[in-house]
Amino acid sequence: MQFVRYHVAWMLATILVLVSLGQFSLTQFYVIALIGYFLIAELTVAEGLELAWRRRVRVAGVLLGLGFVVLVGWQIQQIVAGGA
Repeated sequence: MQFVRYHVAWMLATILVLVSLGQFSLTQFYVIALIGYFLIAELTVAEGLELAWRRRVRVAGVLLGLGFVVLVGWQIQQIVAGGA
């Protein structure tokens, strides 16, 4: 549960900073939230222990990573279609 609290706090801080700078976009939010996810996952790791919740966090990380790949593909498609 502590992992979830940290990640929600990271995402709320991300929204606050992006909105205050006037730069909010879902793409930027997703990428920064993904960075926070992996950072918090590494900071909360317990050496030598394999806990059940860590496996679920790992599965969520794989799904978020796949979402990132889709996002990158969509961005590339937008650049190519725009002729930039």
